[in-house]
Amino acid sequence: MKTSAIKFVFFVAFILWSFLLTVFSQSPDYTFTHKNKIELLFFSPAGTLLAAEDSSDFNIYEMKTGNLRGTLERKGFANSAIFSNDGKFLITGNNYGEVNIYDTSDLSLTKTFPVTRWSIYSLAISPDNLNLAVDMGDGTIEIWNLKDGEKINTLGEKGLRMKFMTYSPGGKLLASTNLESRISIWNLGKPEKSFSLSTYSQAAPTFCQGGAELAVANLLEVKFINTNDGQILRTLPIPKEYIPYTPQNLGGNFHGKVSVANGCKTVIINNYKTKTITLLDVATKKIKQITDDSASEGSSFITDFLPLTNTNLITNGSTKGEIKVWRIK
Repeated sequence: MKTSAIKFVFFVAFILWSFLLTVFSQSPDYTFTHKNKIELLFFSPAGTLLAAEDSSDFNIYEMKTGNLRGTLERKGFANSAIFSNDGKFLITGNNYGEVNIYDTSDLSLTKTFPVTRWSIYSLAISPDNLNLAVDMGDGTIEIWNLKDGEKINTLGEKGLRMKFMTYSPGGKLLASTNLESRISIWNLGKPEKSFSLSTYSQAAPTFCQGGAELAVANLLEVKFINTNDGQILRTLPIPKEYIPYTPQNLGGNFHGKVSVANGCKTVIINNYKTKTITLLDVATKKIKQITDDSASEGSSFITDFLPLTNTNLITNGSTKGEIKVWRIK
């Protein structure tokens, strides 16, 4: 009886594990090759385009066909870039301190305006596509009107430049992360009510719950922060077996990154040591995982994820210039 009971317990545990973990060892739907390591890699909001930059080229790919749409005629190197929310424009910030706007229908450069004497490493566009937040390279952020190229506002004080910036869904708040990973939440209507947090963040902060919460991820956990008072609402630990970090007596080695997507519904864990991309459903704790056996250990470092109605698009870029795209149904 005891043996039968033990077998039954193991059987149930195996069924539950199989239910919670789905592993895909499938080949990528598309593979693109660049000359050098991938510096920028991201989807357009609707998932129709994929933008990828290395030190030589800035290419735009069609996700419906997997074909190259074209290559941007760059002015300087694009340290940062984003699509407009309607996907009609691609905006870059280059190492000359210029903002360049491209029409995605024909990839023509439609507008250029100088912003700063520093390289621009972070950009964010408002939900209505009218205003652009620009990292000024000196610790401050400027808000620019995209239609006339006029400066609207300046936020912050001089210090360390920004790594990431994100608008809230309603456009009333702007979250920023500087080189020390210090998070600031700006109330754009009342800047004096903005506040900063000392919480460590490794990836771009993500707004959720209509802007009422901000998700901040590092290698070990995701913290959900109340955007009204900066208090931590809850913490989601990364499951031990998926943490892309090797602790040591002094410090530790990281081998990947953790980020939040899909309106804070999905946590993405990119572990280039185990050659896996793991998707953790925040609500159900279910796991989907891609294993890329063809990848070289340590070569993958950047991942973007885009949830669509019927398909999840995942792309991964490497230090060797290879880009892979999977469709997970």
